[in-house]
Amino acid sequence: MRTRLRMFAARVYRRFTFLTCGEFPPFSFDIWSLDRLNRLLVAHGAKPVVADAHEAAESVAGAIRFVFATAAQNPKLRQRFPDLFQAGPDGAGAKWFTRELAESPAAVENIRAAFASYPGEQGLRAYEIRADLRAEYPFAICPKQRGAFLRWAAVCGERDYGLSIGELLWLLAEMDARPDRGLATTYRFQAEWQAAVPDALTPTGWPKLQEYLRARYSIRNRWLANAELGDAVELPVSPEDARRGVNVHGHFEYVSGLQEVALGLVNALQNAGIPTTRRDLPVLPRVNRRPDERCHDLERYDTTIFVAGLHTCPTEMYRMTGLHVRPGIKRIAIWYWELEEVPPDIVKLMDWPDEVWAPTNFISERTFCEDHLCEDHRMRRLLRPATLLLLVAVVTLPAATADKAKDFYAKGTDAEARQNYEAAYDLFKQAYDLKPKDLRYRAAFERTRFEAAASIVHVGQKLRDDGKLD
Repeated sequence: MRTRLRMFAARVYRRFTFLTCGEFPPFSFDIWSLDRLNRLLVAHGAKPVVADAHEAAESVAGAIRFVFATAAQNPKLRQRFPDLFQAGPDGAGAKWFTRELAESPAAVENIRAAFASYPGEQGLRAYEIRADLRAEYPFAICPKQRGAFLRWAAVCGERDYGLSIGELLWLLAEMDARPDRGLATTYRFQAEWQAAVPDALTPTGWPKLQEYLRARYSIRNRWLANAELGDAVELPVSPEDARRGVNVHGHFEYVSGLQEVALGLVNALQNAGIPTTRRDLPVLPRVNRRPDERCHDLERYDTTIFVAGLHTCPTEMYRMTGLHVRPGIKRIAIWYWELEEVPPDIVKLMDWPDEVWAPTNFISERTFCEDHLCEDHRMRRLLRPATLLLLVAVVTLPAATADKAKDFYAKGTDAEARQNYEAAYDLFKQAYDLKPKDLRYRAAFERTRFEAAASIVHVGQKLRDDGKLD
């Protein structure tokens, strides 16, 4: 009886605060109302979310749902741990869950693995790479259209991207706890907003963004007016820093040689005292990162370097990632390919950059010996600047390599905690390849080799048993 009274009191309190904040249905969706949330999920064929400790003991996905449902039922818990959904496994909230609510060793491990996986990043990734989704639901991670985003995830998220409802709810919970209510993050992926209010993330520009959105979308409730920048604030860039700084756009979150080039370029510039921003060019629908590793910077400086493979079209990539291409920016392209002849695609891209830097002698010679490229006045032979920049990168390479190996090891540890042994093996191997003399990396690499192999065999056996193997 007391439990029912407490649950009823929690619903009344939640409803009171929801309405007094001016977030009236249907103009906002209350993710903390499990009744309303589960009605939506069930109506679209998804499993309801409940605070079931047995589910937490069964899998990491079950632990993610258990943590969210428990927080939804207990507003005081959210007040006590406001960073519950973004602090990770070392946060006070994660430690409290594993200490107070886990009923078995399996539940402890799964809850710890849930926090270590930063599940909200998968929900944000879906919003990052789907331009059509952002166009249809621009406020998908804000109170205004959270319900629509959940409906999309229930129907398409799992099928198309492997995005679970628990991962999306984790993201929405993180955004709901922020002073900006997810608006600052949304701004980074809405090119139209960036063009309309270029200084929106500064103290003077934030009110202008609120007024613009209120008029543009006819927002009728007060969550927008109450949203504050908080730690998302960016100080204006001085004219001197704007001239000196460089925006670097590359595959920062895609484990590859192009990632190494982008990271090396940023390290070289920073070691030379040049301020930089980083904007990721997304490739994969899922990502392995922490919230503080997001590379979603806007173009704050007067020079942009775009480093990618030749098949990566800048204009299409910017459209997909929601970045406004500021006018008056000097744009430099560093393109890579591995063919002996110059790919014909490069001719189509020549209208975009102001300069093209050849990162190697091979690319320089192959590019500039082509008659149809030499006749184009827009193409400049700038091997020397690129070579000098790469020499600076070589000087900083040992430190960058050590940092990269440590990063691979940390991500491998997270993957192993989530029982994703194949990913853990790949990450540990990359750390070991970078620093083969480090016994810690070698031990982790060899330890997960068997587990990864066993995981692959298990998947094959399951496919065979299900009759899905030819």
